[in-house]
Amino acid sequence: MESKLITNLEKSKSDNLDYAIKILSNGLKVLFISDPEANKSSAAMGVNVGNLVDKFDEQGLAHFCEHLLFMGTEKYPSENEYSEYLAKNSGTSNASTSGDRTIFYFDISNDAFEGALDIFAHFFICPKFNEGSVEREINAVDSEFSKNINNDAWRLHHLKNSHTKKGCAFNRFTTGNKKTLGYPDIRDRLLVYYKKYYSSEIMNLCVYSKKPMNELVKFVEDLFSKIPKLENFEKPRYDSIMPYDETNLKLLYKIIPVKNIDQINLEWYLPFCDNYYASPLTFLSHVIGHEGPYTLTSSLNKDNLCNALVCGAGNVSNTYMTFTVSISLTKKGLENYREVILRTLKYIKILQSKKINERYFKEVQFIQQLKFDTKNKLTPINATKGYVSQMMNYKPEDVLFAGSIFKEYNEPLIRQYLDLLTLDRLNILFMSQTLEKECTLTEEMYGTKYFKEKIDITEEEINSYNCKDILDYPPENKFIPKDLSIFPAPENIGEYPEKLIESKNCEVWFLQDKIFKKPTAYLVIQFLIPFGICNFSEIKNRILFLLLEKVITQELGEILYMATEANVNISFSSNNNKVQIVYSGFNDSLKEGMKEILTNIKNLNINTKRCQEIIELQSKEILKKAINVYFGQNYQVNLEYTKQLLNEPTKNPEEIIDFLNEYKVTIEELIQIKETFFKKSKIKWLIQGNITKENALDIVNETHKILEIDINEDKKGKFIIPRPVKMTKNYNYIFRAKSQNKNEKDSSLLSLYQVGFINDTEIQYLKLVQSFLQEKFYNQLRTTETLGYIVSLLVTTSSGSYCLLGVVQSNSKTPEFCAQRVRSFIKESFKKVKEITDEEFKSHVNSKIVLEKKKDDNLNEAFLRNWGEINENTYKFDKKEKNVEILEKCSKEEFIKFYEKYLINEICILDCEFVCEAHYEENEKLMKETKISEDENIKKRIICDTIDDFKACNSLFPIYNNSLFMSLNN
Repeated sequence: MESKLITNLEKSKSDNLDYAIKILSNGLKVLFISDPEANKSSAAMGVNVGNLVDKFDEQGLAHFCEHLLFMGTEKYPSENEYSEYLAKNSGTSNASTSGDRTIFYFDISNDAFEGALDIFAHFFICPKFNEGSVEREINAVDSEFSKNINNDAWRLHHLKNSHTKKGCAFNRFTTGNKKTLGYPDIRDRLLVYYKKYYSSEIMNLCVYSKKPMNELVKFVEDLFSKIPKLENFEKPRYDSIMPYDETNLKLLYKIIPVKNIDQINLEWYLPFCDNYYASPLTFLSHVIGHEGPYTLTSSLNKDNLCNALVCGAGNVSNTYMTFTVSISLTKKGLENYREVILRTLKYIKILQSKKINERYFKEVQFIQQLKFDTKNKLTPINATKGYVSQMMNYKPEDVLFAGSIFKEYNEPLIRQYLDLLTLDRLNILFMSQTLEKECTLTEEMYGTKYFKEKIDITEEEINSYNCKDILDYPPENKFIPKDLSIFPAPENIGEYPEKLIESKNCEVWFLQDKIFKKPTAYLVIQFLIPFGICNFSEIKNRILFLLLEKVITQELGEILYMATEANVNISFSSNNNKVQIVYSGFNDSLKEGMKEILTNIKNLNINTKRCQEIIELQSKEILKKAINVYFGQNYQVNLEYTKQLLNEPTKNPEEIIDFLNEYKVTIEELIQIKETFFKKSKIKWLIQGNITKENALDIVNETHKILEIDINEDKKGKFIIPRPVKMTKNYNYIFRAKSQNKNEKDSSLLSLYQVGFINDTEIQYLKLVQSFLQEKFYNQLRTTETLGYIVSLLVTTSSGSYCLLGVVQSNSKTPEFCAQRVRSFIKESFKKVKEITDEEFKSHVNSKIVLEKKKDDNLNEAFLRNWGEINENTYKFDKKEKNVEILEKCSKEEFIKFYEKYLINEICILDCEFVCEAHYEENEKLMKETKISEDENIKKRIICDTIDDFKACNSLFPIYNNSLFMSLNN
């Protein structure tokens, strides 16, 4: 039965949007969001059914339905009509399938929203499930599975599923592949599934538009009321057989990960709790996951046993709850993993023996409410996909706040769930490559090596365990802000950052916020370090700064975490020739917070036994991280190679690996770096937010005083700025690398067309090329040719040099084959470019204008955009406005000329080929057989097997041709 419009939704104090909820006549629940200042519009549909209803002989069918639902409807039969419409109108889309829900979402320019929403609605009104799309989408699902085979998170997820009780809803393979979906009648099975489960009464829709609420409600209601409501429909339940009992609990799983990680997860399986006003497990995750004084993390860190500890609670399809403590181990922690487990269980025992700390609950409650009331505005697409999921968990009137704040202090309920954290409800998952000899079992679907045994820790052992540290609830948090007032902005304040200080070695940029009016501020201090500081090699400096970051983070961990808990985030990080200190959060804590952190950094004594141990352990962690780069997602590994090929100097993981395998840095070298770099560096600042100019200058001066920085002192040394490699025109370079992972089934191609340093107008033409081609590229290579699941066309920059980048990751085709297809696509698309109509060209231009006119959604977005200009030395704070002016003058004729020049006549191509072992021989054979036709304008193909070989064939873009590099080079 149709309901009245619900408008009394509790929302954040800083939220001025208009919300309403209505249940339509067919039972579909809709959350309407009206935002008169919306940059884009968005919609998300959540169907409250997912892979948990898959039959055991149809595993992956729910996910397959998600894929095929997009492939045409009775009203819009073309399988790529939706994606084409989005591409022409600044749109994006995606979907996901999980246990009990499938979510579809998109965003688009405001003017095109009604058209997109009509196409979107008909996916659920009259989908066709085109027969011609079935086989291709099975290949896409199989390719998606293939890309996840070596992902440790997916492997762990499936291993846990495979050990739930036989016959329960959770004991299955969720994503599907050719083996589980490759039935001749799979489309018939899909239709049975869709007609059984896709009922309007378990659908939830969220729409975000700049339309007035009354217009939005009428339009959506007229359209989505057409979705069928199934007769005698019963919403699925998943608790007929519970996944865990005494037969599969109290187990220790030893697991071999793909990446070199050492980690322990303690995971409790608990009864479902529907009291989200009290959220007892969320509160307990705050306590047990805290990193301040007297906590478990603090104790483990003091003994250098852990790198990180994360604690969290999960609601699994309203059937049961999980509570997980995940601990990343140092080498010492790995060697003493039993000690880590015992200390964790002892901490929980200590909490169980104490009264629930109401003071700490009230503190967390206050902070959560404060965060909620001052939270940033969400982008339309993040709002719709987030809220549509909330609608499946909470009462309609609670969807805006539920899960974000504690509504009540329920001591008995917290006590109940704390007391349930016992050995009898626990499984421990221990992941390390050092366990290889013990892991004699193999999980069938992903090939994970593992072993399981009973946990041999007893209650008596936990009770008698003695920890030298005081373990308790965290202390009172002094970083909680007291003054949340908004400073009035001066009448003459500008839109862009102004330079408050400019000296030989210091720039201070400042902008007081007058738009978002929140009690928050952002600050970054960047130290640009001269080459060869302390007469160390570049690679040694890189390692030393990484180690200094680790020492500071661990030694000041308690203070930093207390700040983070109060929504005051202060970080210290290093990258190549730069060190950055970043602050974000409540401006009331800014000055004192920065003062405390900087004073602690300045006075930090690292000439200690503990710091020596940190250096030794973290050197091994840095080594592991560098090695793990080559075991990441296939295309991401290839992106890493591309960065190394096209930049100089390069942050090369292989250099880090070689250095740490051969040398050890000393504590004396680290002390020398720490005592030197603040004074020797050039400095850049940006301070932006609810802060006055006087306060900003006060913070700058205080910081320089603490760190003993003289901004007028001459800085000697060479300040190196990365420069891009310039490829030779009309050459096709091929860099090939073989995957180090023997179990990898995918290969990837990154086909990069280097355009180079181009002016602002040409940059917009390049982006128009991407806009015109991206959907066609995806449709041709992914949908029609099914080369792989990951297929995309991007515009990228490399130290100011622009490129068009085609990405294809495939489990069926070699990179060389994919490279041929990309070249053919780019060449053949020139005909479509020349035939582009005035209307179509104008549509793509308008799509880009919409993106450029998009206002910043929050202070963080504005800050990052401004900092990007300062960091890159471009200082074009009005770039978006200038881009609109350029786009309005763009012509179809110049667009065609641009394409012809850079992508046909003067092409510079780099094919970065990352090849799995199964594809290697075929790829080599095809590479030898490849012939370049005369009309491709490629004079020569050059194969490079090393980064040095590639760079030896090319040159660097000269510094004097680019003003980006002028200001910071002596």
